[in-house]
Formats: sequence, C-alpha cells, structure tokens
Amino acid sequence: MFLLPNILLIIVLCGVSFAVPRPEDHRFSKQSRYYSDYDGRRDYPYSNTEFEHAIDDDRCSKPYVEREIVENTKYGNYRGRQISLCDSPGVSLRDRPGQPTSYGPKNSVRVFLGIPYAEPPTRRKDDTYQLKPPKPREEFRDHEDCLYLNIFAPGKIDFDKPVQEKYPVMFYIHDGNFEHGSGALFPGHMLAASQRVVVVTFNYRLGYLGFLATGDTNSPGNYGILDQVAALDWVKKNIDVFDGDPNKITVFGLGAGAACASLLAISPLSRHMIKRVIAMNGSPTADWAFISDPIFMFNTSQILGDELGCDNQDFTRLVECVSKRSNNEIKILKMKPRIGWLPWAPVLDNFTRRGIEQFLPMAPTELLERGVIFNDGFGFMTGVSRDAGAPIFWDDYVFTKDLELTEEAFNSKIREFMKMYNYTINAQGIFEAIHFMYSPPVDPTNKTLLTEGYIHLLTDRYYVSPLDKTYNSC
Repeated sequence: MFLLPNILLIIVLCGVSFAVPRPEDHRFSKQSRYYSDYDGRRDYPYSNTEFEHAIDDDRCSKPYVEREIVENTKYGNYRGRQISLCDSPGVSLRDRPGQPTSYGPKNSVRVFLGIPYAEPPTRRKDDTYQLKPPKPREEFRDHEDCLYLNIFAPGKIDFDKPVQEKYPVMFYIHDGNFEHGSGALFPGHMLAASQRVVVVTFNYRLGYLGFLATGDTNSPGNYGILDQVAALDWVKKNIDVFDGDPNKITVFGLGAGAACASLLAISPLSRHMIKRVIAMNGSPTADWAFISDPIFMFNTSQILGDELGCDNQDFTRLVECVSKRSNNEIKILKMKPRIGWLPWAPVLDNFTRRGIEQFLPMAPTELLERGVIFNDGFGFMTGVSRDAGAPIFWDDYVFTKDLELTEEAFNSKIREFMKMYNYTINAQGIFEAIHFMYSPPVDPTNKTLLTEGYIHLLTDRYYVSPLDKTYNSC
C-alpha cells in the first residue's frame, strides 16, 4: 500500500471495509511519507521515462551491477534489466544518498519498458488514422508508434528459483482530463521496489483520437478506454510471467484515471479482471466521467469540425476529415464544450455497438443500482484531496494577478459557472445560493478567502458531490 498526502475523505463502498489512516499512527507520519533529499546539494527529479532516472542514479556510495533479463510470454520475448535504487521511502536521514553513512543500494527492481499490448493505431496507407477499437497483438512486432505498457517488478536475488508467492499487481491509469498525460510520469520503479508489488503503467489514446463519439455508428467512441481494457487483458494473461498474481489486480489512478478505474470495475468488458480499485479525485458517476446524451456528442463533434475546418453536418465526412489531420494539428487543439467542463470522456455505447462489444450498456448509476457482480472480495477505496479543484481554477488564469479573485471577479466566476451548465431557471436565486455557500462569511472582500471559496466550489461540484452520489448508488 502507498500513501497520498492531504486525504480529506475516505469512504467505504459496497460493504467493503478499509483501514483509515489516523494522524496519531506513526506509520502515516511525514517522516515515512516523503523521501526527498535534505542535504540541499542536488535535486533528482524523475525523468519522463522512469528507467533513465533509476539507472542514472549515481548517488550510491557503492557501485551496483545492472543485469539484463529476458522473460518469455505467449506474444514473444521481452528484454528488461534489474537495477538498484539507492533511496527508498522510510529510509532514515543518515542512510540516504549523499550522507557519509550511506552504504549503497537499498532495493532492486526489474524493469521492462515499451511492451506493445495492442496493434498500433497508426496511419493507414492513405494517411488516415484508425478511429477503431484496439486489436490484440497476436505476436511481437517491433514498431515505433504503438500502444505500450511498462512493468516494474521487485528484484530477485536468485534468478534460477521462482518466487514463493506471486506479488499483487498495481495497474496505474494516468490523469489528464482524457486529453493529455502519460503513464511514464509515474515512478513505478520506486513503488515496486519498496512495497513489493508489480506495477504496470501504460499509455492510451487521448483527445478526439481516443474519445470522438458522434452519437451514431460513424464513430461510436470509447477507443481510449477500450485501449485500457486491452492493456488490462494483456496484464491478466501475461503478468504471471513477471511474478505478478493475475487474480490480485488493483486498478488505481487520479482524476480522469480514477474515473476510468471505477468505470473499468463496473463495465461488463473488464470487471471480471479487477480485484480492487483505488480512486482519488474521480468517480464513475461524475458528469465529466462519462457522456450519456447523444446531443452532447453531436454538439462536441460539430465543435471539433469547426476547429479542424471539417464538414460538421455530415458525420461520415467529418470522421474521414478528422482522421487525416496531422500530428501537429492534433497536439495544439484545445477544445471546450458548449455545456459542461470536459469535451471528451467515455460514452454510453448501447445504441452504437453490439451487446458483447458495449463498454457502457447503461449509465454507471444504473449499473450500480441494479447491482454489479464483482469478483469475490472486491474492494473499492476512494477519497478527495484538499483543494482538488485548484488545477481547474489554474487552467483559466493568464496573469499572476488572476490567481487572487476580487469580489467582482468571484461573482463573475459564479455566473460563468452557471452559464456553463445552463442554469437559466431562477438564475438569480441560484446565484444567491451559490454565493451564500462559498463567499467568506466575514471579510467578504478578502481576495485569499474568495479564491479559496471558488476552489471549494469546484472541488465540491466535480469531486465531492459525484463521490457521494456513487456511495448512495451502491
């Protein structure tokens, strides 16, 4: 188990109990939660590829030896390395790198990078992208552009002996509002080495390449989350080769990653593969976590057509035009929907796909109310961190002065929020209710308090309220 700071809310779902950290418990103290360097001489940020940081860590006072290893799966042989880490959570100050009493590596980890888990969604011969669900890879074929995953497993001393017991598997889904991010940013090697678990990180299709849904069969959507299903399926079938237990897979993530983890746990395509879920700042019932309204899909598709200069009335032509756009056009595109917060998300596909192919045959709330059949011993842990809505607020600022709201700006933000969700009936009454709940009870012109109040509004709207709805639906 690993810990996240500033947990404000931990709840129990579906009759599954979890231990809640207590402040007085020494296991959850700051000393064991952080592992930064205190000598102030050097900074060692994690690299974007994780592995580079691990093998380039030259702070150990004794040299370590890298060892190349090869694991054989049904899809081919994969080459990795066992490397050593000279730092670890909970290591005392006197034993940390840079100290004269530091005596070399603390842990070792086996690292396998860039394993393809599905056929690459690359351009066809006619230079168009494939807006289709992922296809399983029947065999290993080297390709520079593909859906891939990384595996981090605890190190071995004797490679000739099998482990006595397979390790639990932690399957990480990255955040990024369904439009940006990378699994490579997560330090899986540290979690694997220090907590004795097998960690899997991966990438999936994002933005309109991953979630374009026209509301009809021209583009049913859900490509990005079907990539996640494919990655999970690959792990289920192959992780035992890397000493992971395929019957103990915990899916975890933050934000959009948490929403995806929760959706995977209730979808008929994937729930049989999941033992537990850890979801931080994300809920399957949040209105940004899934899209059920075909009109919303229709409108977002039209906006995309306008942005890319494509025909937005004929969706057959729109999909054809979108699939021909260049990589540069894909990278710079940033859209906002006409209603709501995020333009892209998984969608209900019960009217665009056959039953056995549907990721969401009905809304998550309805699935939970009808009673999802989980694996025996299924566990769900979730929570909301303090000021979870702050990144949403930061997305809107241009100048530093915008980070502190005046009373006028605070009122303007509330009205923009109401317009985003089309709160037009009794608009003044709604404005006064929101203002009463989130404006400072004293010192109403205090910029710091006004900013905090607006962030609390965003946190409640996008994270706390949906989590409460999930709990009540279970």
